[in-house]
Amino acid sequence: LVKESEILFNNQKGEINVENWKRINNEWENNSGPKNETWSKKFSKVSDKIIQRLKREEHQKKCIQLQELVNDLSKLKTNQELNVNEKQKSFSKLKDAFQNLNLHSGNQVPKWREQFSQLSSEFNQEMGWERWSNTKRKEKLVESAQELLDSTDLSDLRNKLKNIQAQWKA
Repeated sequence: LVKESEILFNNQKGEINVENWKRINNEWENNSGPKNETWSKKFSKVSDKIIQRLKREEHQKKCIQLQELVNDLSKLKTNQELNVNEKQKSFSKLKDAFQNLNLHSGNQVPKWREQFSQLSSEFNQEMGWERWSNTKRKEKLVESAQELLDSTDLSDLRNKLKNIQAQWKA
């Protein structure tokens, strides 16, 4: 098992097959026979190296995800094709993904956290202004709808109401 774990750790691709590692570790733990102290130390040493590498690989993956989230938020902020509600939904998903990453250390992590926070703040400020500008537009749409209350031409009324509803959703 020690030899198998050394081979697993020293593989040329630098990748560790987690399933194989779990199997080897379980076999070692479940081995009811006496354990030679020298072999136990070797196995423990290789185990520690494998665990460190797995943690480092996981951390690197999370750093890449964090960088992608920052890029996605930057793109969302400048996207003119989405309306306020669509932007807000996308932002919520990005924010949840950011919080679920749970990154605490690393050279680039503070920079990306700060970028994400800065972009989030700017995004929220822009959304506030956009909502405010939509309020004026929606007030005008309500006034247009109220003006239709006295209309007697039902076919024209239906078309105008559909038009107002479409503008409201936009």
